[in-house]
Amino acid sequence: MPPALRRPSACAPPILTIAIVGETIYGVAFILSAIAVFLRFRRSRGDERQQMKWMTFAAIFLVAGLVLPDLVGIEETGDVFFALSVCLLPLA
Repeated sequence: MPPALRRPSACAPPILTIAIVGETIYGVAFILSAIAVFLRFRRSRGDERQQMKWMTFAAIFLVAGLVLPDLVGIEETGDVFFALSVCLLPLA
């Protein structure tokens, strides 16, 4: 049996460090992408602005599908909003 399997706690610190770094990078990337979408919306005109509005509308359903089940306590609520967002994003 490999030493790491005999002592699983020996693997925990490197994996925990990698997870923290990955989550930090993910959070920063999420914030930067939200800023990029906001700046693109501000610069857009005409048809492009209308497309950005539709994309925002669909994204609101996606966020609602992620947040509402925890607030309401009904798991199917999230499924409905997720299905709506999946259907609306191609329309955007």
